[in-house]
Parts: sequence; structure tokens; C-alpha cells
Amino acid sequence: MDFSGNQLTGILPKWIGSELSKLEVLQLRFNFLSGNIPQQLCDLQFLHILDLSHNNISETIPTCMSNTTTLRSNVSSWRFYVGYDELTTVIMKGRELDYSIQHTLHMVMSIDFSSNNFEGEIPEDMSSLVGLGSLNLSMNQLSGKIPRKFGNS
Repeated sequence: MDFSGNQLTGILPKWIGSELSKLEVLQLRFNFLSGNIPQQLCDLQFLHILDLSHNNISETIPTCMSNTTTLRSNVSSWRFYVGYDELTTVIMKGRELDYSIQHTLHMVMSIDFSSNNFEGEIPEDMSSLVGLGSLNLSMNQLSGKIPRKFGNS
């Protein structure tokens, strides 16, 4: 699901996590969303790409983010859709990278929470997301230390 680059406002809907449980891509970057990340978003076990960057999301990063089963594994679990030939754009290090489901999208595992207003510490449990190829938490109000366990993943 990609609603990037719109003028969406309000809080992140809780129903995304509860009613779209098989969601693999959630991109809401470059909108005007606020509030926090609802716990229900952690129920998206098949999630490969989560991009909430460039919004006004605040509070802390929920510790339940480590519940996203696919990102905890080094093995991809993409389900291929017959007839789906769209490109998905992922921004990494300021570069827009296009991936297609036929070729490389199944290898992409990414979380981008950059340019928001997250505060507090980075949850240590996020280090269990060993399948992550990219984690961008830049341009927030995070504090404390980078969890040491990230080096052991």
C-alpha cells in the first residue's frame, strides 16, 4: 500500500494493522500524519517495507516493532502475485531505488522513520530485526545510546 506524497492528515489508523494483516509494503512518506505508531501496526507479520518518513509522527518507537516476523528472519517470505508488475520505490541514503516484484523486491527489507519527531531511546528489541537491510531513524529527537545488540545481529 503506497500513499506517499499526498496531503494526508490525522493519526495513523489502527485498522491498518488489524484489518490488513497480510500487508507487505506500507509507504506513507511525505504526508502530514501525526500522533504515534499504534500497537496494531506491530501485528503486520509479513511486512517487508515500512516507510513513515517525512511526517509529524511523535512519541517513542514502540518496542513491539520487533514483532514483525518477516523482518526478524533472514529468509524472505514474499508471496508473489500473478499479474502484479508494479515498481516500488524505496528511498535509501537520499536515493530513490526502484524494485520490481519479478526481480528484486523480495530481497528488500526496510524501515524508514526519518524526519519525524520520535523521542526517547531506540528500542533494544529492534536489534532482533536481523532481516533488515536498511533502518533509517535520522532527523528525529532520539536520545540515549545505540543499542549494543545491533552489533551482534
